[in-house]
Amino acid sequence: MSKIHVATKDGSRFEYELHELNTLWLEGAISREALYWKEGMSDWLPLQDLLDELPVPQSKDPLSFQFVKDPRALTQLLITMLWVSLGFEVTFRSSLV
Repeated sequence: MSKIHVATKDGSRFEYELHELNTLWLEGAISREALYWKEGMSDWLPLQDLLDELPVPQSKDPLSFQFVKDPRALTQLLITMLWVSLGFEVTFRSSLV
């Protein structure tokens, strides 16, 4: 498989295999303004044209991006602690006056 050459807006140039490039693209590591060229092409083209046509790879574990625990209980606890600490501060300051 031939390497794909990528040129960024700042003038940097890199070579990638298609699967590496697709992963970096999906992670947002490569700018949408980048250009690409591969053997047999006469000119550089927008990288977005090449990669938008590729299918998005499916995660092997569909639950990999879900919370391990529901964060709502911890969030509620933190909010309560914040209000209690504010209450103590108001009480403390008013006792100094």
